[in-house]
Order: sequence, then structure tokens, then C-alpha cells
Amino acid sequence: MNLTESDPWWVTWLESGSLEGTQELAFGLKRLKQALGGSGYQQLDLSNQRTWPPSDRWVILLAHPALIATRFARQALIDMTRSQEDIALIPSQNTRFGQAAANYATGYHLERYIDCMATMQARREGEDQSGSNKNHISRHEGSGSLGGIAGLFIRAGSFELVRRKLQANAGHDPLSLMLSKDIEVQDARLLIRAYCHDYGNYQAEDRSPLTSMIPSDIESLVDIGGGQGCFAAQVAKSRNIKVAVCEPSPLAASLARAKGLMVFEQNFPERVDAKAPWAPGCFQMVSMLDVLEHASDPLALLCAVRRALTVIDQEGSPSQQGFPSARARSAYLLLSVPNAGFWQCIEATIAGRFSYEPVGPWCITHRYHFTRQSLQELLQQAGFKVCEWNNEEQTIDQRFLEAIRASGLSFDEQSMKIISFHVLARIED
Repeated sequence: MNLTESDPWWVTWLESGSLEGTQELAFGLKRLKQALGGSGYQQLDLSNQRTWPPSDRWVILLAHPALIATRFARQALIDMTRSQEDIALIPSQNTRFGQAAANYATGYHLERYIDCMATMQARREGEDQSGSNKNHISRHEGSGSLGGIAGLFIRAGSFELVRRKLQANAGHDPLSLMLSKDIEVQDARLLIRAYCHDYGNYQAEDRSPLTSMIPSDIESLVDIGGGQGCFAAQVAKSRNIKVAVCEPSPLAASLARAKGLMVFEQNFPERVDAKAPWAPGCFQMVSMLDVLEHASDPLALLCAVRRALTVIDQEGSPSQQGFPSARARSAYLLLSVPNAGFWQCIEATIAGRFSYEPVGPWCITHRYHFTRQSLQELLQQAGFKVCEWNNEEQTIDQRFLEAIRASGLSFDEQSMKIISFHVLARIED
């Protein structure tokens, strides 16, 4: 739905979050405006009255703006303004009210997930003989604002009370603190169809399973496009090796430095030279987790990585001795790459649905899409040999699987299960 000034609410948030300044957040905010409607759209400073919403408007108060909403959201908000209640909660993933686990990767499947949640909630309300669960009221058991409650929807007259409560919880993430302590807020109505996907901490996802793919003889690693340094910090904690991050975003780089990591605030250079840190052999291993699909030229990037990993010996021939020892070593590349053939992408396309998103397999900043075959061919062209290949998988929805089987078309069921490829490769001998 188009953004409209006629909606009687004002949208504001408490913090921009760690994605501030990124293309993903800028695009996501445009999409959020289209879904929610209303006006305002600025950060709230609790101590600065000029940033407070008008006194005659409903207020959407978000923890941060890194949220994906659907076409259902605006109608859910309109319905709330017609009720007699003063406050409602906008849920996001992991809100604790008994819904099925989140399993969506596209906007099409996010909408289907919200439909499922709304149906479950309506059934539960119908089964409640006491009537205490009317209007989607449900305790969320103190789940925080990141991965729990995306924000509050407040009648204009209640804003001042909420503002005072937030100031009383001054500090990092005051909304989460208020939600965990205030019984009145905890029992507020949940606007199921205004559910938002929270991607504010997607750069901080746990990548620890990938640390097990690092060979035992590795002495140094640089994580290209390492963001806030979460993976690099996990490696540094689990292994006694030299670890660094190469990250062009100033904000992400500063957060990585705060973890005590060595950080090169730049894009990885297409050409390497004799100077550290990109002199050939300075690092024995390069990791690129969900980076290759963002590159303007993936083959050129992989070739540059190969040159940086290869050492030229005294006779002038390539060796793989690595850093810092002069002993012969293998040099490795660790990748995580999303699968373009994931079943949710296929089903949404068959249904005539495709839309770019701030994050996920159809992220607005993805320039290339890979299947297993095309990724294998690319690695071979760049001079890498696969050592280990693992797949992150999700079960295919049974209804879709039965439908595609009934169509008589040939398809690769195993490939469709794969969300992303995890690949360890070394320089080809």
C-alpha cells in the first residue's frame, strides 16, 4: 500500500541500530514506509521535545527501523485505532505466545507465516471459555525488543506516560527493559497481522558452525566483509591464531575493533602488492561469509584472494607457505553463499511473486545468484579446489513438494532444500 499522510499515526524509533548508513537499511526504510503508512519517520530523542510526536496522533514507537512489514500491517493498525484500547504490541520473531517457529525467507512466505499465526491465535481465542484472551491479548513473557517485540502502538494520550517509563529505564535498549518489567505493557494487545521481521542484528548472527571447517594447521585468517567481527571473534575465541577483519563500513569496523580485533577499514583490494597486510602470504586463510553474491565481479574477487594467499618463493615460483612460518603450508578459502535454487525462492516465483528485500536471498544488494554447479565452476576458474562442502538445509513444505511432483516436471529435491552452501577450498596444486 502507498504511503499516506491520512493515517492517524506518527512513526518514530529509539535507535538507528548497527545498520545505520547501510544500503540495506535505507532500502528497508522505504519499504517500511510503504507497508505502515503514517508520517514522521524519525528517531526519537526522549530528552528533546522537538522530536516528540504531535499530541493528536497515534504513535508507532519502534526499537529501531530495521524491520520488514507486510501489506497486512496497515489494516491491523487501522483496526486498533477503532478499538477502546490505548496500547498494543507489534510482534517480531521469537515473540513468546506459542506460534510456530519462523520459517520464511521471502516476503511471500512471510505473509503466509503471518496468516498461520493469525489463524492459530484465533483458534486459541475461540477455545478460551473465560474470554480472557479476547482481542489477541497474550503475555509475551518479557521477551526483548530485538527478536521479540518490534515496537508499541500507542494512543496519543498515552505517549507521555510511556515516555516517562522509558526515561526511567534510561540506558541501552530502554524499550526492552520496560517490556520486561511493566506488567501493563506485557499484557497489551498483540497485533498479529502487524508482525514485522526484525533484521537489526543480522550481521551479528552466530556463525560458530563454520569455525569447525577451519583446518587444524591454520595460523592466520582474515574475514573479508566481516561486518561487526562476530565470526572473527568466534574464531579468535576458539583458536589460537592471528585473526583480522576487512570491512569498509566505518560503523561496522568500529564495532569489530571494540571486540579487540585487528581491522582493515577498506574493501579487499583487487590487486595485491609487496606490502602488508595484503602482501602475498600474509594470511593463510580467507573467509567470506555471505559476501561473494554482493561482489561486482565475483571471479575477479576470488582471483585477487588467490593471489593474496599465494607466496612467491626465492626461485620466483608460487608456493603456499602462508604466514608467518616459512614452512610449506596450504592456503584456504572459506565461503558461505546463499542458494538461488532454495525451494521458497522457487515457490514464490512460480506464484508470480518476486520482490527485493533488505536482507535474505533476494537482498537488494545481491548482484549475483549461485547454485551448487555455478559456484563449483567459479571456484575452479579462480584456481581453487573444494576440500569440504556442507549444506544448510530446511525441509520443503509438503504441499509444495506434492504439487511439484504432480506437475511431472523434473526437479532436484535435494538442491531445493538448501538455504546456503558452506564451502572450504584450497589453492589448486
